[in-house]
Amino acid sequence: MTKINYEEIIKKYPWIVEKKQKAILSPDIDGFLCGLLMSHYLDWDIVGFYNGKFLILKEGLSAKNCVFLDMEILRKDICLIGHHMNLHNISEPPKSYYKVMSRCINPNCIRGFDRAHNFARKYPLGTIHLLIYILETKYPNLVKIKKRGLASLFFADGVWKILFKYTNNVLDWFDYLHTGKESAWWIELKRTSVIDLIEGINILLKKFKKMEPNNKNWHGHIDISDFNKQKMLLRDLLKLLNKLTGWDYNLNKWDLNDVKKYQFTKEIYEGSKANKKFFEIWNKKLLSLAMTEGSTIQYTLEEPDKLP
Repeated sequence: MTKINYEEIIKKYPWIVEKKQKAILSPDIDGFLCGLLMSHYLDWDIVGFYNGKFLILKEGLSAKNCVFLDMEILRKDICLIGHHMNLHNISEPPKSYYKVMSRCINPNCIRGFDRAHNFARKYPLGTIHLLIYILETKYPNLVKIKKRGLASLFFADGVWKILFKYTNNVLDWFDYLHTGKESAWWIELKRTSVIDLIEGINILLKKFKKMEPNNKNWHGHIDISDFNKQKMLLRDLLKLLNKLTGWDYNLNKWDLNDVKKYQFTKEIYEGSKANKKFFEIWNKKLLSLAMTEGSTIQYTLEEPDKLP
């Protein structure tokens, strides 16, 4: 099997390993872990969140001066890393596809996977896993994580469920991503049993239940539609992830006062004729798009607000 080439990724997208960047995150565990990782090791500032319907961004900042972590923004001047499949057929890409994705690090794109031919083999992990691998290539043995924090890595994007349901695909991607270098976090993972991971996930779920006792479906995501009401919950969640992973939660690096909310239109298509519908949707001049299920296309239109 051909392995992923991290040196090539860093050469093409050097901003992903540069220090003191500004980041916009997805408001879920995967996004929060990415934010903690980059703020702890590379001194990044977390300045906003995006969930496909709303953007929360520190007043006065422009999106093009930030790096989006754990999402795909379809703009040629936006730097980002995500893992969602957003191309139906690699043999028939939209004319603008590679242009708008020119600054996007996406493992499905790197591996040449599309929905028409490779949906069952799409990337099954979180952005945090790919991000750690990239950092380890530039800064060997940089990333450390407490053993009890490994459960949070496997909780991100439901990897702990995917691992048991689609075991072969997960192992295939780990083989593709792992270059053979025995970094500290990888050694720790290899020493951890499945039982330890399951117990860690169970502890995490219990802590989530205590944080939001009235919401049985709350798994560490933040509702940014009313961000001010979620600030304390966000801080408690980040403190928990900090305690588990050992990655510092520095309030100065997560200064989310004086933010502005931008609203967009998120739509979901479910049905047949996927290829024809994909092109029809793509031509709407999208802000973002993701295909998380075989017959579903989630996409965002830049209205009523514009990306700042």
